Amino acid sequence: MYRVFCFTIMENILKKYEYIILFSVLGIGLLLRLAAVIHGLPYALFGDELVQVAAGFSLLAEKTLRANFAFYYLPPLFSYLLAPSFGIIGLGGLLTGFFHSLVDFQNYVFLHKEHFLIVGRVFSALFGVGTIFILHHFAKRAFGVPVALLASFIMAFDFLHLHESQVGRFWTPAVFFIVGAMYSMWRLVEEPTRKWYLLAALSLGLGFGM
Repeated sequence: MYRVFCFTIMENILKKYEYIILFSVLGIGLLLRLAAVIHGLPYALFGDELVQVAAGFSLLAEKTLRANFAFYYLPPLFSYLLAPSFGIIGLGGLLTGFFHSLVDFQNYVFLHKEHFLIVGRVFSALFGVGTIFILHHFAKRAFGVPVALLASFIMAFDFLHLHESQVGRFWTPAVFFIVGAMYSMWRLVEEPTRKWYLLAALSLGLGFGM
């Protein structure tokens, strides 16, 4: 009886401060994932990172949407995210005078392409935090607030997820879409509407695209 009483009090406290705790965990998780954003630069220590960056710039240089380059052996979605980001960086550099011309930007990319690994790492960190957020909602719906907060905390500090979220490879975005698909399919069972069917299918497709 005493244990039940203590658990009830704890559950009520967690429910009251649920989103304060959650966003604190998300904030700490984001800071940890961005902590290594310049790790190893200017060296490319993780092979897939540079492949994604090279494909993103190749999409821009060749003005194509087909990432079927000879050097590219990965699904192309991450590079499709990077390409417009690189374009925005180049445009911003031209408008602010950091780059004097498009050729100047191209030369900078050629000489310092490893610096653009930062963009992929930021994307990866954001996808990692997004996974924690979706996992919280998934666990909350299935098991309640205490389990949801515990799951969020564990995922935020999980070594493998944290490590991959610091690196601009496709693993973390792929996990984000997989968890999103699982959550959408759970909701589809509860509420069989077109919305959840489409979200589940979209998440599965994007996960495969990663």
